[in-house]
Amino acid sequence: MDPIAPLNVLSAMIVLQIFLAFTMLLGVATDRSPCSSAQSPGVYILLFVSFMICLIGIAFTEDFYEVWRPMLRDLYVPTLPIQGGMKLVYLCNYVTVGLIMRGTGGRNSPLMPILFLLPTTSIFLREHFALTLAYGTTSGIYYLWLSFVTEGSFPRFMGPKAPLLPSARNGDDNNFTAHRIVALLCLVVTLLIGYITRPEPFM
Repeated sequence: MDPIAPLNVLSAMIVLQIFLAFTMLLGVATDRSPCSSAQSPGVYILLFVSFMICLIGIAFTEDFYEVWRPMLRDLYVPTLPIQGGMKLVYLCNYVTVGLIMRGTGGRNSPLMPILFLLPTTSIFLREHFALTLAYGTTSGIYYLWLSFVTEGSFPRFMGPKAPLLPSARNGDDNNFTAHRIVALLCLVVTLLIGYITRPEPFM
């Protein structure tokens, strides 16, 4: 298998980050639950700030910085090692997703599937499996915690207003045990398949 250059990994990470940001934006904007924050400007500000932090974290990694460094000529700009930049992006994504999910209905949040997407993207980006396992564990803990949350609780500046569309919920399911078991087992199977079929790390 041919080695993957760090610059290729970072380029793929930018593409994934754009799709992830669009997915979160679409999920919030079309949410019809009683906890919807679709009309709250604070949520969109959070998504924008998070997206910009992720892009800056990638742009100022050592390998990616070399692409556009000639534009700055002799100006010195501190950079991050590639692993540090990637960890910053994942940290920012987890904080953003966790905060928005906590405020958009917890276990009923439309952003719930993103928790299971993040560890998978680390496999595609050829992260070391120890990091993928750490991301998977974080996703599992986040999910388990939020599965007991049935109402949103945003900070005041991000508080939900009236949803764009009427509520689509027909009632609450108090027995969420089966959902937890299936979701967590699916996460375990995903990580197991990722471990068995893992490519060589790019570093």
